[in-house]
Amino acid sequence: ATDNCGDDRGVDCGSCTSPLACGVSVQPNACGCPETEAQLCERLDKECGELTDFDSCGIERSVSCGGCAEPLECGARGFANLCRCPETDAEICERRGAQCGPVATLDVCGKPRSVDCGDCADFLACGGSGTANRCEVGWALVSTPITENLSGIWGSAGDDIWAITDQGSLWRWQGASWSLEHTV
Repeated sequence: ATDNCGDDRGVDCGSCTSPLACGVSVQPNACGCPETEAQLCERLDKECGELTDFDSCGIERSVSCGGCAEPLECGARGFANLCRCPETDAEICERRGAQCGPVATLDVCGKPRSVDCGDCADFLACGGSGTANRCEVGWALVSTPITENLSGIWGSAGDDIWAITDQGSLWRWQGASWSLEHTV
C-alpha cells in the first residue's frame, strides 16, 4: 500500500476471526464470510428467487438464488424458492378429464406427478360404471325374474354377478340379463 508520503510499504492489517476470512466480502482487505450466494442457496436447498437467511458465519444476508429454466416457475404451487411446474393438481385433473380418484401422469413440464382428483358426491361412485376417474352411478336398478328371497350375492365384474335364493336357486347376471344356472 502507498502511505501519505507516496512511499510503497507493506502493512499487516491483522487477521479475521474464524469463520470469517479476509478479502472474501464485497470490500477488499475486509473480513467477510467465505460462503458465496450460490453456496448459501445450495446449503438451504433453494433453487431460485430472493432469499434472506443466515449464512454459515451466522450473518443475516439477502441473496439471489437465480431463476428457473422454462417452463418451470420459481415458487409455483406454493413451493417457495424452488423451481416447479406451474400446473396445479386441479389443472392436471381437468386436462386429464378426471373427476375423482388418483391420477398418475406427466405434467405439462414433462415431470411425473401423482395427484388426487377428489371424491364424488354422495350418490355417485368414482369409476362406478367402469370408467376410471369419472363420477358415475355406482349401482343400477335392473329388473329380475327372481321371485324368491335372496340369501346372498357375489360379483367380480359388472357382467359376472351371482345370486342365490333361500331355496337354493343359483342365478347369474351376464351384463344384459339374469339366467337360472342351477336349482335344488
